[in-house]
Amino acid sequence: MEIKSSKQCRYVGWHAPRFVKSHYSLFGLSVNYRSTAAEHTASSFSSAFVCFYVIHIYSESIYHLIFKNNQTAFLQYLASENLSLDCQLYMFLEDSYIDAVITIFLDTIAKANFLPYGIDFGGVPTGRATNGRTVVDFIAQVAGLPFPPPMLGLSETERKIFVSGVNYGSGSSGILPLPPPAVEIFSLFFIHIGTNDLGIYWDLEQKRKFRTAEDYALFLSEELSGRLEAIYQLGARKFLVNNVSPLGCQPFNLNTKMHNTSCVEDVNQRIAFYNGLLPNLLTKLETSLKGSTFVLCDLYKVFEDVYTQPAAYGFTNVNGSCCIDEARNGTRGCARNVAPCADRTSHVFFDPFHPTETSENLSLRLPALYVFGDSYIDAGNNNFLDTITKANFLPYGIDFGGVPTGRATNGRTVVDFIAQVAGLPFPPPMLGLSETERKIFVSGVNYGSGSSGILPLPPPAVEIFGHILSFDEQIELLNDTTRSLKGHFDSPESFSLYLSKSLFFIHTGTNDLGIYWDLEQKRKFRTAEDYALFLSEELSGRLEAYYQLGARKFLVNNVSPLGCQPSI
Repeated sequence: MEIKSSKQCRYVGWHAPRFVKSHYSLFGLSVNYRSTAAEHTASSFSSAFVCFYVIHIYSESIYHLIFKNNQTAFLQYLASENLSLDCQLYMFLEDSYIDAVITIFLDTIAKANFLPYGIDFGGVPTGRATNGRTVVDFIAQVAGLPFPPPMLGLSETERKIFVSGVNYGSGSSGILPLPPPAVEIFSLFFIHIGTNDLGIYWDLEQKRKFRTAEDYALFLSEELSGRLEAIYQLGARKFLVNNVSPLGCQPFNLNTKMHNTSCVEDVNQRIAFYNGLLPNLLTKLETSLKGSTFVLCDLYKVFEDVYTQPAAYGFTNVNGSCCIDEARNGTRGCARNVAPCADRTSHVFFDPFHPTETSENLSLRLPALYVFGDSYIDAGNNNFLDTITKANFLPYGIDFGGVPTGRATNGRTVVDFIAQVAGLPFPPPMLGLSETERKIFVSGVNYGSGSSGILPLPPPAVEIFGHILSFDEQIELLNDTTRSLKGHFDSPESFSLYLSKSLFFIHTGTNDLGIYWDLEQKRKFRTAEDYALFLSEELSGRLEAYYQLGARKFLVNNVSPLGCQPSI
């Protein structure tokens, strides 16, 4: 798949071509600081959910941070836990990957309104061409919204009052011709299109019209650009755009086309031509369309990783469909009312064209979450240290079951929300684990320590705060963890794979730019710019140390506007 940005980033989730907005521009976020202590924001609803879903990373190098260029909007979003999400409406214009039932109302054979479709959606076939939920449903759940209903299933009255989102997706649709019309001034527009253009449309007609697949890809990208601009003219400003997955690895193509490798490479090459044009296309649109934000989701990379290392994602079957298709040869949709495979979580595909619910939710599947940083994410390590920077008493934790755990807020931190979204337990504080637990706890650990920074605690601060875990000490504790956990895995290779798939979340720099600067650093550096450059270089070295220990996926917060804190 691979879409490469100018910095050669690789990641699962969303690719931001360029952010020209100020803070929190993509989701229209507003900061509401309700501090229980001068240094901390209040725990909020599910503010971390959407952000985490949007910025999963598949970074193969420590230098590959979350987005291609300016990361301000998303990183500052994560840097503050109490953000309100202004996303009144999700609107989706796409094909059968996200069609939620629209084709049921149309005269077409491309329907999924019968079992086994929907077998894991309460046993109800809704029109979704999979066994359960689609990626759209997961996004809606993460955002706390109802599933966007199919546009054609709404009455005239409902169309005038339904403000939480509508699904316009239609099975077998493509960039050609124009998708259904949009409605003005909705919050987020999710676009999954191009699959059929690069698949069946090419096979049936387009390959006879174009000299090369590259020419066709260029034509498609230009057509998509015009349609996105048309949606912008109708009021849309915020766009999430999927690229196209590696269709050459679909059961349908494997069963109908000649191939000498695990996938049909000429199909994937055609898709690569098209996908490669999207980053620049969306960058140009964002530049030319005032007030717009375009984010590219690298869907190709998601599936490419699965095909390369299926066991890491819990799959045992990547090239066969789960349901029995009508033709019994892997070339048609599911046969009506015929039971599919029993273990649908082990299959990438439900029918020869569409992924299972498990595949739809791939970007949330992590083996572990490792956490590093300061009091914004400390889950209780400072409880075990000789320091005054503790939060192990009420009212801290008042909304965490009334239990003060050491989290310097009223409830959960952003780390807890991320863990919930990923289906992981809250990462426990490292210092609270026994020696035995450190050898077997494989779902992630929290090394964060209140008052820590990128740099060691300055001597004047040591006298005030006492002993905390410096960033370097947190790295050393990770080193201890990797040595302890190796014996839990069958081989060094499986352990390396586990680390490479785990997420390393880092929130640091707050104290360096706050109390460290005030107590000592402002006397050492000629300007604040010089100090910022020094800090960035120090952070780079420490991130590289994580990489050397096996980390490959990094989620790095920048620093929130400390000048707005009550203590200032």
